[in-house]
Amino acid sequence: MSTPQEQQDFRQRAVDALTNFLQKYRRVFGIALIVLAVGLVALFAYVQIHNARVDDSLTQVEELQTDYQDWLNAEEEQKANLESSILEDAESIIADYSGFYAASRALHIRANVHWEEGRVEKAVQDFQRLADEYRNSYLAPLALYNAASGLEENGKPEAAANALSQLVDRYADTGAPEVPRALFSLGRIAEQQENFEQAAEHYRRLSEEYGNSSWTNLAKDRMIWLSTQGRIESESGSSS
Repeated sequence: MSTPQEQQDFRQRAVDALTNFLQKYRRVFGIALIVLAVGLVALFAYVQIHNARVDDSLTQVEELQTDYQDWLNAEEEQKANLESSILEDAESIIADYSGFYAASRALHIRANVHWEEGRVEKAVQDFQRLADEYRNSYLAPLALYNAASGLEENGKPEAAANALSQLVDRYADTGAPEVPRALFSLGRIAEQQENFEQAAEHYRRLSEEYGNSSWTNLAKDRMIWLSTQGRIESESGSSS
């Protein structure tokens, strides 16, 4: 067991060693503190600038939404000027705030304007861009469904089915309300292509995984019809 004097000597040696270490590397520590201080200032400035950009982007896109509502309710002679302004402002938001929520909203508004004016192909391009660049946005599943609708309207059922399949694959586990509707649409497209077994698979998945969806009853009706027409094996027969 060490004596009090030995303990005191040990503590003194430890203090001396620490003092010598700090003196030896004081310049290094000084530079490190300066770098840390500069980094904290830069981080604070970045956060402030980012937050300001977020606020500005939200203000602009809310104004765009208001203009879009005015456009929907405008008389025909007023629509042209409003539309030109909406498209110009939307493009500015999309370019200036890429990656921000406001840009996804602007894409959605611009796509809706194109759709309302019968420019379905341009609407599809914006909906698909939104879905690909902003996958985590709540607008993305709806954008994919709308893109599929536009593709089908333009006579491209295979491309429409692909968009619907992407929707289901990406958002089946998120609770997105567009997923059951997409499954029903996949079944309907498969029916139109006379791929009845594939249609039944989509309807069956819809019935099994989304029992509370309003689309489920429609899917069950389609399966009953396909069965009675002899297009697929009856559900009772397949389970026996």
